Amino acid sequence: MGGGGPVGGGGKRSLDFELNLVPFIDLLSCCISFLLITAAWNQLSRIPTNQKADPPGASRPDQEKKHVELMVRADGYALLLPGTTTEDRITRVGVDYDVKTLAKKLRRFKDQFPGIQKVTLGAVDPSAYKELMRVMDLLTNIGLTEITLSGVPDTGGT
Repeated sequence: MGGGGPVGGGGKRSLDFELNLVPFIDLLSCCISFLLITAAWNQLSRIPTNQKADPPGASRPDQEKKHVELMVRADGYALLLPGTTTEDRITRVGVDYDVKTLAKKLRRFKDQFPGIQKVTLGAVDPSAYKELMRVMDLLTNIGLTEITLSGVPDTGGT
């Protein structure tokens, strides 16, 4: 009777390995859901703006101005409406900007000229970011939705 080799064993392990993919699929589906939800929130809180190289007031005099020009300065707002040649200055009240007066003037303008939606917005003071965001929200609420951010020439002062 022929003898054979050792039964079973042999000292080698099986080369088959099972990788459990269920936890990886769960993690991937959670990440995709999170990214889709945050992308939707990002689009909801977005204010569309353009960027213009020319500062406010730099348009050619032969062109009729069809937009509002608004500057945020250290001492308040400078508002230039279509059809006017002089800036309307809205000075600060104490340390706060006078947003109520600005809103009142812009609403009155929007009631007179409902077709105009363009605004050129600029700031002199680089620390006025928070105020720019407040003004952009105000403009959007009033209905002036075509906002162009403008560069401001370095004049050496306000």
